[in-house]
Parts: sequence; structure tokens; C-alpha cells
Amino acid sequence: MLRPKVDSPLGVTGSQAPLGNEGNERNLSAALFRLEASRGADEAMGIVHALLDWLKAPEQTGLRRDFAVWFDRVFLPKRLPGVQLPPLGELSEVYHMLAENLETWTDQWKREGMQQGLEQGLEQGLEQGLEQGLEQGREATRHILVG
Repeated sequence: MLRPKVDSPLGVTGSQAPLGNEGNERNLSAALFRLEASRGADEAMGIVHALLDWLKAPEQTGLRRDFAVWFDRVFLPKRLPGVQLPPLGELSEVYHMLAENLETWTDQWKREGMQQGLEQGLEQGLEQGLEQGLEQGREATRHILVG
């Protein structure tokens, strides 16, 4: 498929941008937006895996490194606040780091979510109990004063 040679902001010219399966273009900008909109680590890993496949040529080392830097500085700190990560210099390192840590992080998030839910439930229960107790006390006081 012939395409015009136009410089893109990602440093890939139109004639260099790889073509995808089923006639779809492998659009690096679209992959970046899909990563930003991804809702889970599995989805992000799938996109990273596709990027690794698309950018496997030696002349695309710079793009792989650029994506790794973006993950390191933008994506991962936003998605994993407070998690200390080693510096990532290559996109394959991002994929392997996600694959190695995904299960641990998921378990940690579940525990934190359960703990937060328990704390909120206790707090709400105490508030409701106090409100009901105060209301019952008011009712009893009214009956004593009126009756």
C-alpha cells in the first residue's frame, strides 16, 4: 500500500509506519491513546505486546525507548501511584515488568480495596447507630416530658 511520506510527531514517516493485520494500520498514536484509555493491566499489556511486534526492527530502537520513557514518566506513575519502579529504558522491559508484577499488584489492590470498604462500612455503621440512638433518646425524652 502506497502512502505519502509525511513526518509524524512520533518520528515515524508515513512510508515507514508498519501496516497491521487485516489491512488495519498500526497507528502508534492510536496505540498511545488506547493505552491512556485502557482500564486494566491486561489491556495495557496487550497494547504493549502489539507495540513490541510493530517496533521490532533495529531502526525502531529509538521509538521503543521513547515509549519506555513515556511509560516510566507518565503512564506508570499515574496508574501506580506510590509504587517504586526501576528505570525502564526499553519497551520490552515495560512488558516484562508488567507481566512479573501484575498478579502482586492486583492482590495488593484487592486487599487495599477490601480494607477501605471495611473502614467505610464501620464508619457508616457508627454514624447510623449514633443517629438512631440520638433519635430514640429524643423520642423517649418527649414521652417522659409529655406523658
